[in-house]
Amino acid sequence: MAKMNANKCAMSAAGAFGALYVLCALFVMAWPAQSLQLKADFLHLTTLDHLAPILQVTAMNFISGLVQIMVYAYITVWMWCYIYNNMK
Repeated sequence: MAKMNANKCAMSAAGAFGALYVLCALFVMAWPAQSLQLKADFLHLTTLDHLAPILQVTAMNFISGLVQIMVYAYITVWMWCYIYNNMK
């Protein structure tokens, strides 16, 4: 069984998830009402309109979320590769 390069896979995943996060943030900034309704649909709720005044994309929460999603993706994929590489 071929070994996977855990660092390369994890870096690729972190970059891909970071790019998706940026697209999602742009969608939320461009269409806030539709993105809030989409989020409500994902949660099987009828509306989240009462949260609209407090949900906004600021520079700090954008950067914080971007760093978090990239770190979580890196750790998750690195662990998956580690387990895959050590299976017998």
